[in-house]
Amino acid sequence: MTNKLSYDKLLKYMEIVLDLEKNIYVQKNTMKNMIPLMSNLGISKSFKKPTRKIIYSGEFFGIFIFFFFKSIPIALIIGLVLLFISAIIYSVSFQNTLDSKSYFITIIIFMIIIYVVVLISFMITLKKNYQTSKDEAEKEYENNIANYNYYINSDKKRVETEIIQQKYMKHQYDTIMKLCNKEQEKLNELYSYNILAPGYRNMIAVSSIYEYLKDGRTRSLEVDGGDKGAYNIFREEQLLNRIITNTDVIIKKLDILIDNQRELYFALQEANQSINYLTESVNISTSRLEKQIQNGMNIITNNQEINNYEQRRQTAELEYMNFMNTLYLYK
Repeated sequence: MTNKLSYDKLLKYMEIVLDLEKNIYVQKNTMKNMIPLMSNLGISKSFKKPTRKIIYSGEFFGIFIFFFFKSIPIALIIGLVLLFISAIIYSVSFQNTLDSKSYFITIIIFMIIIYVVVLISFMITLKKNYQTSKDEAEKEYENNIANYNYYINSDKKRVETEIIQQKYMKHQYDTIMKLCNKEQEKLNELYSYNILAPGYRNMIAVSSIYEYLKDGRTRSLEVDGGDKGAYNIFREEQLLNRIITNTDVIIKKLDILIDNQRELYFALQEANQSINYLTESVNISTSRLEKQIQNGMNIITNNQEINNYEQRRQTAELEYMNFMNTLYLYK
């Protein structure tokens, strides 16, 4: 059994209840949006510490050994060719001036000296390359360590700043939560007057009933003479699938409400705008806080937009409670 009100008072009552339902929806979804924003703040990044690149002298020694053995056949071939050419030249031009044995010994000694000089030069070059590679590796390591320390320090400063931002955002979150709990208490109190039946105490049913009353389709909640009442209209439209009561469908396809659930459509449109506005205001003020920290300014812990919203809700709640207090029959 529900308590009856006159049409004007019932219409006002439903308007108040719908407004509370809408703003509780705003507050819960704003907090829902803030949770991942807060969770992503103050998390340290992981950086891999650089390691020295080890340059092994054995690698260069291996190159030397490889060159030494591979170059012997080449040196022999070149030597034989030179000896052959020298022999021809000697037999034609110098056979009377130089003993052949001495000549060939001189050529062989000369080839050995050239070969040894080449090997020594190659070894010196390898040693220089080895030292250069070590120096370059050490320089690269020092640069990597410097970059590593820079990233570590920068990330540490970022984390310190974000922890302050996180506390700031948590303060805004707690402000909204307190307001939401307070408005939920007010809504429960309004429902406790037993004006509206328990099965219709939700945003979808309240918005539909408010629409029926506002459009003049009914002037009461229950059957009253020739007036079938808002409850019957709501149940009939449910059976005819003219209204949607599935919250997930409503959120995904808001535009489909405009034909048969106009007041719910307007309420959700306005609610979503408020959610976006409040969420964005938190983001902007949190970003602004980062600049205040970097510039050494005094940190402002309040969000003006949320404060304004809170004040508007307090004014509305006072108005609603004053209205209900005039309904002396239901104190």
